Amino acid sequence: MVKSLKICICLLVIAIGGLLPVIRPAACQPVFTPSGQSHIQNITWVYSWSQGDPRYPYVGGYAFTGYSDYFQVDKVRATVNFPDTPDPSVIGGQDNWLACGIYSQAQGGVEREDYAFYSAVVLDPNGNLWLDIGAWVDHEVITPFDWPPTCNLDFHETWQITGVDRSTPITLTMYWDTGTNKIVYWLVTIYGQNYPLEGASFDVGAVHPSIMKKFYVGEFHFFWPGYDVWCYYFQFGIMSPQKITQGGWRACLASPQYFKDGLWHDVYCAMSIQGGNSFFDVTWMWGGNTYDGIGYVSGNNWVTFLYDGGTIPNWWPYWPAEEGGDGGCPYAYVWNGSMFVKDNNILPASEAENGTDTYDYYKLEQHLVPYAESPIHSFYRLSINENENEDDYIDQVKLMTVDHANNVNIAVTDNGEIVTYQQPSSPLSCIDNNGTDRLSQISSMNGNVSDPATYFQGYDGDWLLLDFGNVTATKANLILRDDQKCMDVCIDVQISNSNGTWQTIDVLHPRSFWGMEAVNMTNYLPTSGDLTIRLLWTAPHRLDYVGLDTSVQAPLVINSSTPLMAVHSVQGNVTLKLHYDDESTVELINNQNVTMTFALPKVPQHLRRDFILFTNGYYYKKTPQ
Repeated sequence: MVKSLKICICLLVIAIGGLLPVIRPAACQPVFTPSGQSHIQNITWVYSWSQGDPRYPYVGGYAFTGYSDYFQVDKVRATVNFPDTPDPSVIGGQDNWLACGIYSQAQGGVEREDYAFYSAVVLDPNGNLWLDIGAWVDHEVITPFDWPPTCNLDFHETWQITGVDRSTPITLTMYWDTGTNKIVYWLVTIYGQNYPLEGASFDVGAVHPSIMKKFYVGEFHFFWPGYDVWCYYFQFGIMSPQKITQGGWRACLASPQYFKDGLWHDVYCAMSIQGGNSFFDVTWMWGGNTYDGIGYVSGNNWVTFLYDGGTIPNWWPYWPAEEGGDGGCPYAYVWNGSMFVKDNNILPASEAENGTDTYDYYKLEQHLVPYAESPIHSFYRLSINENENEDDYIDQVKLMTVDHANNVNIAVTDNGEIVTYQQPSSPLSCIDNNGTDRLSQISSMNGNVSDPATYFQGYDGDWLLLDFGNVTATKANLILRDDQKCMDVCIDVQISNSNGTWQTIDVLHPRSFWGMEAVNMTNYLPTSGDLTIRLLWTAPHRLDYVGLDTSVQAPLVINSSTPLMAVHSVQGNVTLKLHYDDESTVELINNQNVTMTFALPKVPQHLRRDFILFTNGYYYKKTPQ
């Protein structure tokens, strides 16, 4: 029998390994036996003080719906199991256990109280499975008059589950009564069969009449003197009393969903969260401690946790799988005000250079937001991550700010020249190598990889012939938007020689996701006749837009900074290694990252800011063994 098993009111989720089975085994005959013990009891953690230590390690995920965007729902659910766990004793001693479940918040009306509901499947070291359900009420503390903070476990029940294997997928559902009563019900579903359990309901309204009869999904940013907290309302994750420090187990969580407007909706985007940040309210969170040593594997709508010796960062996307081309590492992630989000791959020409340093200038596409401000500086965070099976060697990194008028746009050439453009002209005609008119596909920046009518898909040997007519300007830049990274040279930019052959004047290196590119055409403008450009594909690639800009170069305010601080996820402080082009590199291998902080002057009033990331380095793509 498990001793006084407890879970924290600071809980978060993520799952590991593979898809859950859907065929019901003949031997699956679940039996739920009520137990007098609860694994989740009397454990709370408050933002700036603690109650009910010890705090438990917790890691999980939450339903990301947009920054400070949240809404009410009637039901929440997810499916959990423990695949590839043949010997559960790896969990630890008899006082330890591993819980995987869902956690959702509801809010009060008149009273300054909020509510936290949970449903979790617990695995103990003896291989026993348990179902724990419950509801906490927390009393908000945002002024001295609210002291002391309290959080009470108003309701909890536990059942031992027998007749099923540890790998059996178990769907946990929490839902509100459909009538006028303010009752929450808990439901278990196994292979399509519902198992309503006696005692698995709580008449919340009888205890807290003003509670709003809805769960919340999304996130909320609370700012008050002394508080700057992001709350994550619908979470799903794992926790245990002591950290599990060895492998041989997996905890999988799949298909987290919420029921709104009469329909079940998938959690489109799931972000990671550690126990030190897993707030479900201003002062209360699940767990309380970061769960070191835990890694994850994820796919579309599922995540599996396992021990790998690493630590999952906060605000990391588990899913969705993002649109784009053939992978390509490393990737740049930018801080958008609440989390790191993937921007694009860097050093795209490296695979063709066979270990030679390449210089990469990239205009960031995602919104980079200062994480702090001083009277004269803005501080920015950016991360370079190796997500795949490559060895990266980063020699130097700079972040450049480019400030300009609101009606001006910028792009950067392959050699780092920053060019401005306003309203580029589309070609008069755009014909492919089969004689097909492709002008409509490349005349506007509306590329959507799920809609082929919005871009041109080229393959090895394909070309587009662009006729821009008679260009009288003395300065011109070709502006392009492309994506779908390839291993070698992707697109040759060519002009016709006097002898009728095509001369390559530049090479484009598209990235995994849409990005802007520029080619300075000033030295290649014809003295008479039309400007004709050929784009030659050497590998699969998408082109969303191409235009020719002849406007005068606009004024720019440009500043550049090497990292004020750079911290490697394994090696620690590597700041000086990234300051100089000196072959003293920072190495990244699979699942490693370096997080950097940059200090740059604040954007001047009435100007708009863009960012260019400069990276010097290379990477090797490993051959699978």
